[in-house]
Amino acid sequence: MADESAPSRSATHAPAAFLRALARLGPCARDAAGAVAAAMIALAVYAAQGFSSLAEPGGDNDSLLRMAQVRDLLAGQSWFDLTQTRMGPEGGFEMHWSRLVDAPIAGLVWLFTALTGDAALGEAIAETVWPLTLYAAALFLISRLARGAIGDRAVLPALAIGGIGLYMTKQFDPGSIDHHNVQVVLTLLMAERLTAAAGEGARAPVAACVAGAAAGLMLAIGMEALPYAAAGGLVAAGAFLLGGAQRAGLAARYGAGFAGAAALAFLATVPPGRWLVPVCDAYSAAQGASALIAGLGLAAIARTPQIAADFRRRFFALAALGAGLVLLAFVFFPQCLAGPYGDLDPRLKRYWLDNVTEAQSVFEVFAKNPIQFAFYYVPPMIGMLIVALRARGAGWRIQESVLGALMLAALATSFWQVRGALFSLALSTPALAGWAAAWRVPEGEKPTATALARMTLAWAGSLNLVWALAAAGALKLVAPDHPAFGDGEKKEACYGPAVYEGFAALPAGRVLAISNLGAPVLRHTHHRALAGPYHRNQAGNLAALDAFLGTPEEARSIARRHGVDYVLVCPGNGETGSFAGWAPGGFLARLAEGEAPDWLAPLPEASREGLVVYAVRDPQTEESETLTDNLRN
Repeated sequence: MADESAPSRSATHAPAAFLRALARLGPCARDAAGAVAAAMIALAVYAAQGFSSLAEPGGDNDSLLRMAQVRDLLAGQSWFDLTQTRMGPEGGFEMHWSRLVDAPIAGLVWLFTALTGDAALGEAIAETVWPLTLYAAALFLISRLARGAIGDRAVLPALAIGGIGLYMTKQFDPGSIDHHNVQVVLTLLMAERLTAAAGEGARAPVAACVAGAAAGLMLAIGMEALPYAAAGGLVAAGAFLLGGAQRAGLAARYGAGFAGAAALAFLATVPPGRWLVPVCDAYSAAQGASALIAGLGLAAIARTPQIAADFRRRFFALAALGAGLVLLAFVFFPQCLAGPYGDLDPRLKRYWLDNVTEAQSVFEVFAKNPIQFAFYYVPPMIGMLIVALRARGAGWRIQESVLGALMLAALATSFWQVRGALFSLALSTPALAGWAAAWRVPEGEKPTATALARMTLAWAGSLNLVWALAAAGALKLVAPDHPAFGDGEKKEACYGPAVYEGFAALPAGRVLAISNLGAPVLRHTHHRALAGPYHRNQAGNLAALDAFLGTPEEARSIARRHGVDYVLVCPGNGETGSFAGWAPGGFLARLAEGEAPDWLAPLPEASREGLVVYAVRDPQTEESETLTDNLRN
């Protein structure tokens, strides 16, 4: 009789059979399997940590407000109506975000809520599934980029370096449902399909069309992607300029895909009544018309045989197209030449925008936080150096030229604003993986000390985590009291749902708080916030700014004018500290020290973990008077 406790023959051979089956898969399927496996490992790590990023989202205001926007959509708000009625003065303000990101998240929330019967659980699952799906997609595309631009040997290092690098950015953590991770994936898709199309030469099949469509879609999602969409167009045009008829198909199909996606996105997200209304900070007639002309113009030029056959004609035709786009902007959309924040109040630029971390330049990042500089900038710069050195050697391919051009554009953008560093990190991973693969000890050879040192250097030099640790160690030696060490310790406070449990139980009212607490208030309570870190909410943000920098009596007048019912204070939040530095004797500085004026009534039963809640004593309406009386009782 067989021993039932012993493992069966099929069970003992299952791992080997799995590996053999994996080996029989094509390269694309293997890359997909590797990306999914990496995402599952990340999921296991998140689970072991108790999904801490959901319980404490840090300073991820955009993800918190995104869920509030998704809830509004599921509650019946019009697809074309982006008004955030619970933030700002009475009536709210219109957000500049795209419904193209809201839609898949809303679909996941609806699905998991229906399956579990619990809306909060449905949201939590959706907030986990969505960023992890994007994480797997990003790693798959990085693997494909490495295989196409560098070679098969770079795939495994790309998966490891990219997996660790993107994980450490926190942009794909559970709860990260902002649009930046979506734009990174679309940028990688554009880059991967462009390199594939470049490798196909004259055929340049549907890959170029997909690349153009990805560029058009990421532009429609947010203006932060404009540099990468422009870089993709310049690469396609440059390939045609230098390659002539051989690259005409690539340029034509890229342009057609770009124009097509731009047009469809315009129809899907801009209401008919605003088709002719240009705005500078969101997708509108200005961006849609420019994209349509650029895409169709490139396609028409590339498909004209007389132009494609002559370099000078190609050059002047492309130059005329570029000049036409510039003229279009100057004549029809001159207000957009100042950028999306051109009409921002100077006080908000000084006290808010200049202090937004993701909008700072490389010089500001280096001066304020060398650890962050090492994390975000050193690996992409090494990757760019690797590309430059490879360009001088033998075996250089057109795919590497395409990838190098996109890397350069991303790195230059990150020097302007640190938010671009996420893109440069992702795009530089294939080049770094090629470095690690090139210095790997060949199979069958006995590794020498020199070879092992070279391989270790390549792997360590490719990881942003290693550079951040090295920078932290060096900075600790030369400047142990540097402010950079405080960032990790204080961990932006008052964002998690547990902090707002007591406050959420109070009757609904309007809240005066720093802008960084506006999104948590909307996400975790039913209250309305006067301020929030969004440039279109100028009236609400200026009111909060004047209140917190002014005297208690000036703050009282502003609170009465805007019908404020509650005042929130979070002394541990970095923005609170900034206000205390700007106005040491101001209203917020005094509140942070526990000095509340007599027109505020403390509510200790609603305060939690550093969040201090006050009720306004002098209501302006019968409704708010009843509210305050109830709170007193």
